[in-house]
Amino acid sequence: MSLNSLMKGKQQVIPDGPGLPSPAGIVPNLDNPPNGNALCLGIITILLILATSAFILAVYVKFAYVETLYIEDFLGFSGFVLYIAQVYCSLSMIVHFGLFVHQWNFRFKNVAKIYHLVHLESGLYAASLTLLKTAILLKWVRIFVPRGTRGTFFWACYILLWTNILFYIILLAFVDFSGKPRTQNNKDKALLIASAWYNLASDVLIVLLPQRIIWRLHLETKKKFGIAAIFAIGISAITAAAYRLYASIEFSKRADETYGIANIVLGSQAEVLCAILVFYVPTFPKAFKDARKRFRSLVLILSRSKNTTGESSVRLSLNASGQVDAGIAHPRRTYIPQISVLHTTQVGIERAPDDVPMPWNFEESRHD
Repeated sequence: MSLNSLMKGKQQVIPDGPGLPSPAGIVPNLDNPPNGNALCLGIITILLILATSAFILAVYVKFAYVETLYIEDFLGFSGFVLYIAQVYCSLSMIVHFGLFVHQWNFRFKNVAKIYHLVHLESGLYAASLTLLKTAILLKWVRIFVPRGTRGTFFWACYILLWTNILFYIILLAFVDFSGKPRTQNNKDKALLIASAWYNLASDVLIVLLPQRIIWRLHLETKKKFGIAAIFAIGISAITAAAYRLYASIEFSKRADETYGIANIVLGSQAEVLCAILVFYVPTFPKAFKDARKRFRSLVLILSRSKNTTGESSVRLSLNASGQVDAGIAHPRRTYIPQISVLHTTQVGIERAPDDVPMPWNFEESRHD
């Protein structure tokens, strides 16, 4: 056997062999390896439902009530679209390779392929966060900064905004969006950890920036807590960023890299979801408040209709002698004595309870 034929045989064996030597006593399972696909699929699906629901409700509020589009609305929409692409990459990993799969259960030829998907998802994650964080900061400025003023809060938001843009542009410059399979190296791991640290720090700043202004607003304490609770959703973004930082550090330290990919994927998905919620949730109270008003109006209208029907039936059932006669729906006015008219009027007054929703009561109920 020639050397060339021997090398050719080894090249055929190695790509189909394990991607990493297995620990002692463990036999690689290359055909049907144990995985956490069900867990990852369930988590990703829940996150996707939450993000999509928030997006749809926000779009409804925007077009039904606000009817004004700002630049941050287009940025938020673009960030959501990139999030959908990121979800697609994650689902591709699950379908074609699996998540929470040990590297010795991976075929060597597939390791570079899943790393390519990881790099692609990392780029989509960075681009999505760039757009969403920019949209959030622009919304902060529009809500909390009076037009024409340039205070501390204004400059803090714009400094953080441009810092985010520059950082993610530099990060995206190192992302390989080509279709060529590739492997991880120390530079990639360093960028992964650096981006995780920066995302955690920027999330903390974005959440803390408006809190001082919120608590200085001249509002009832109950409303202050409600507004603060909306922005406190950002705390979940901080938690997700911290989890992704932990997953990135663990990934860089272990030889079994493919198993650690799943934690990075889930952390990235959760962090982008939280950014979507932070941007869209402040628009929800408008929809719920209007729905509450419509519901109360419907109840009042139905109640008024019921009471009016009951009162009319009593008045129309009185005949000329003042006795009940269901067969006469509209007695002629000429046959009704004046005393009977007075009696009918008295019956009408007695039948009108205080709780009938009169126009002034309706106005008061609307202001409640």
